[in-house]
Amino acid sequence: MPQIRLGLRENLPQFALLVVVNAFVGAMIGLERAILPAVAEQAFHLAARTAILSFIVVFGVTKAMVNYAAGRWSDRIGRKRVLVTGWLTAIPVPWLLMWAPSWPWILWANALLGVSQGLTWSTTVIMKIDLVGPKQRGLAMGLNECAGYVAVGLSALATGYLASRYAVRPEPFYPGVIYAAAGLLLSAVFVRETHGHARHEARAHVSIHPPTRPHRNLAIINETGFVNNLNDRRPVGSHRAQVAHCLGHVDPGRQHCDGRDGPRLSVIRGVCGVARRWHSDGLPDAARGCRRRGAPVVARIGDWTLSVMA
Repeated sequence: MPQIRLGLRENLPQFALLVVVNAFVGAMIGLERAILPAVAEQAFHLAARTAILSFIVVFGVTKAMVNYAAGRWSDRIGRKRVLVTGWLTAIPVPWLLMWAPSWPWILWANALLGVSQGLTWSTTVIMKIDLVGPKQRGLAMGLNECAGYVAVGLSALATGYLASRYAVRPEPFYPGVIYAAAGLLLSAVFVRETHGHARHEARAHVSIHPPTRPHRNLAIINETGFVNNLNDRRPVGSHRAQVAHCLGHVDPGRQHCDGRDGPRLSVIRGVCGVARRWHSDGLPDAARGCRRRGAPVVARIGDWTLSVMA
């Protein structure tokens, strides 16, 4: 059995592979973010905002519940099994988005996507932390989140372009088949179990038991994370006109978006995701100030370049 060593350099091939896997995880999120409200209005003729935005609620609630259990499951049955299970759950998602006959099928696809995201994203974070050990956890987390949210933006850009070039369905969801297949293949064949690294670290270091009572810092971190994710979803949730019409003019009869404007919301979506990492990885106070100033600007202006800056 090979000797277990902790550190980024010592485990660089596996670490880099997990970064790529998490990029595919992020790409699965970006697959629907830019155009799903347009699908609701144009393909299913939904007019009520609550009905259109129900996919965000279904995804968020499902992902939150699975996130809560993913860590324990990875300790009990192994990280790799949880990761592969997450990718197996993602396989039907692009097909449902392409061919769903009614809106409840879209919600079912988002429930599956929430389960998949809760298992895969959480597990890639845990596995990277296993590999690098206690001294480089922040770096591992930052690289994981950066790869994931850059992929969210690029995937949303691709689906926005395909929607503006062809139609809101099925063409924009074709890349999702590749994302899910590639993520499953890499996870099942090439990713190695990292639970042994965690056990090795536990034997080599003094165990620190979690607090049995509510901890003030933990409460503050949770609150910050909640607000952070709320701001991340707001460009999709509140800018219905921009989302549903791809920031351009739509011909409902042809279900096409203006080719000049289709990808623009996707760029804004990617910038929001990358900005979230700056917020959570080291400059929370400054980022809160930027968020307070930027959000009202985005809500009031129509120019897409200024929206990206805001």
